[in-house]
Amino acid sequence: MNWFWACQMDVMPGYMSTPWTTKFSTPVCIGAIAVIIEALGILTEFTQPVFIDSVCHSRGLQWMSSGRSTFPPYGISANHHHGIVIAGIYTTTNFPGFRAPLFPIELLRHYGFQVDRHLPLDTANLRARLSELMALDAWLSYCGRQSEICGHINRYDDSVPAMGVGDLLYTMPTLVERTMNSFTYEFTDLESTAIDGGKQRVQEIAEKLLDTLGWKAECLSPAEKLFTLVAMLRSAKMGLCIAQGTDTSALRDILLNDVQVHLT
Repeated sequence: MNWFWACQMDVMPGYMSTPWTTKFSTPVCIGAIAVIIEALGILTEFTQPVFIDSVCHSRGLQWMSSGRSTFPPYGISANHHHGIVIAGIYTTTNFPGFRAPLFPIELLRHYGFQVDRHLPLDTANLRARLSELMALDAWLSYCGRQSEICGHINRYDDSVPAMGVGDLLYTMPTLVERTMNSFTYEFTDLESTAIDGGKQRVQEIAEKLLDTLGWKAECLSPAEKLFTLVAMLRSAKMGLCIAQGTDTSALRDILLNDVQVHLT
C-alpha cells in the first residue's frame, strides 16, 4: 500500500480496519493537509476551501447511510470512469482556470479541526471523515468532467480549446505518489500549522508545492493544479484514516500462514 493506491481507494461505509497502518503516518498526513489547504487558498485567492459548520457532511452522510460508496474519476480501474457525484442540492461558484462554475470545496468544521493531530478515530470521527471524503470524491468527479481536465472539445464552440494537457484522469495516481513522496520531509518536519505559529513555513511549502506542480516540474495549468491539489488532499485524508485505523496485520499473517486456513 502506498499513495498510488490510497489516492484511488473507494470510500465505503464501515470501519477503517487494514493491515497497512504503518504505511502512512499522522505527521505526514496532517502536514500535507495543512500545506494543501494553504495552497488551495493561494490558488483561489483564499475563497476555497469552504468550511461548513457541521459534524458530518450532510450529502456524504446520506449517501453513506444508504450503504453506497464513492470513488474518484481517476484510477487504473475501468470502474473509476467518471467517478461518483453523490446526489443532493449543490451551489456553484467560479474557480480560476475553469470556464464553468464548480461546487465549492467543502471541508468540515474549521481549520483547527482539519489539522488536529490528536483527534481520535472513534466511530463518530470516522463517520465524519468518511462523509467528507465522499464529498471530495463528488467534487473531483464533477471537476473531472470539465474540458480543462478531461480534454474533450466543446463541439458547439470552436473557440474552446481541448485542455487537460496533463491527462490527469489517467496519470493522477502516479502524480500523487510522486509529489507526496517528494514532499514527505517537508510534511513530516512541519511541527506547527497556521494556527500555532507555523503560518510562514506553511506558506513557503505551499508556494513550493504550487511551483512544483507548475513551471518547475509538472507544467500543469491552473485548473489542473487545482484538481491535483484536491486529489492530494483526498489522498492525505485517506492516508490519515488508514494510519489511525485498526491494525489487522496480525490477522493477515494468520490467514497467510495458517495451514488449516488454507486447507479449509
